[in-house]
Amino acid sequence: MLYSLVAYRTFDSNHKAQEPSRCRDSLHGHHFGVRATVAFDDLDANGMPRGSESLEEALARLIFEFDHRQLELILPTRHPATLTSIAAYLFDRLAQGFKDLESVEVSDERGLCGRVSR
Repeated sequence: MLYSLVAYRTFDSNHKAQEPSRCRDSLHGHHFGVRATVAFDDLDANGMPRGSESLEEALARLIFEFDHRQLELILPTRHPATLTSIAAYLFDRLAQGFKDLESVEVSDERGLCGRVSR
């Protein structure tokens, strides 16, 4: 049987609009939600996926880097600040510690969602 664990965190951040003509102030903010999903083959003695606490902690540490900061100062320069580029960045960082990372989703207050998966 395959189990999945989803860790969820939120953060507020800002970025420069891709098309400044569409936004009166090109620097503006959003409220983001992040879901990271890891697959597990086995549960521990307490019925929890092994490593579940560390997933929550790792996601919280990454989100702390983004909270109330400008996205362009965090993301690699080759990526504009989009939902998908944020998800890709978080996926790459989390995958370093979680070989069974399945996906990372980033959503905003508009209801849009960017997703990166294996």
